[in-house]
Amino acid sequence: KINLHIQKGRIYGFLGPNGAGKSTTMKMFLGLTAPTSGSFSVNGKTYPKDRREILRETGSFIESPAYYGNLTGEENLQIIQQILKLPKSSVKEVLELTGLYEHRRRPVSKYSLGMKQRLGLAGALMGHPPVLILDEATSSIDTRTEKIVQDGMDKLMKGRTTFVIAHRLSTVRNADCIVVIEHGEIMEKGSHTELLEEKGRYYQLYTGQFELD
Repeated sequence: KINLHIQKGRIYGFLGPNGAGKSTTMKMFLGLTAPTSGSFSVNGKTYPKDRREILRETGSFIESPAYYGNLTGEENLQIIQQILKLPKSSVKEVLELTGLYEHRRRPVSKYSLGMKQRLGLAGALMGHPPVLILDEATSSIDTRTEKIVQDGMDKLMKGRTTFVIAHRLSTVRNADCIVVIEHGEIMEKGSHTELLEEKGRYYQLYTGQFELD
């Protein structure tokens, strides 16, 4: 059971082992998985009654987004733009935000893995969603490419209420609030500094991946 009050405009990092319930929780926000009990609301809108309205205000990058490889990056985004009934200018805007504008006419099958990750982020940002969900957005790319994608994500998350799910602690250490989940329950929550001082589960995870100064 997860009981969490989310503050507008803040970044929340979710950590935990496989099967802890991180992705499942995010899928519930998107209506991809039905909760067995409980409820949640976003900006006064309650699931499931206001599901469509919640989705209109939420951009998401869940696992590995699917693309039409034979279409260009621009054409893939135009499909999203038409579905969401957004202005045509929104495609150019997110391409520029994610540094893909110069590659817009290249078939996605020719994109590098990092470029595909950025295309997924571009799709998530269509329509200026005030809420952003990023699930393992840098999980399958190398360290150098991760730095490029992470720098872009840092800019894109500003001013948005953002949920970031990651296995790499470097992805969430700068979050306003880090939430450690195990067995579907919150074990700890707080800032990076606060959780290190507690020397609990987050401290164990952190010292397992990094050497402390």
